[in-house]
Amino acid sequence: MADEKIKLTPAGWNALVKTVILEECVPRLQRVADACNDGLDDEWNPGYLVSTEGPHPLQKRDYRATCITANWGAIEHNARTNALVNNFHLAGGA
Repeated sequence: MADEKIKLTPAGWNALVKTVILEECVPRLQRVADACNDGLDDEWNPGYLVSTEGPHPLQKRDYRATCITANWGAIEHNARTNALVNNFHLAGGA
């Protein structure tokens, strides 16, 4: 049997990577953001959010999902408690 090769177009590669980010990475980081938000006083205004970034042709490794602090309350909370690092273990596994 000959070696099989798959060739992806840039659009096909972008679609594949986007699917992995949205279906695998975002739910993992959402668990981290939810755990961090549990430590905040304001449950109606979550300070930790999941952000995704897409294709920017001039930037290397442009697809990613991140858990970010979205307001000053979350920034101060993370500075005091190191919540993002302490809850990062929740991103592992299914």
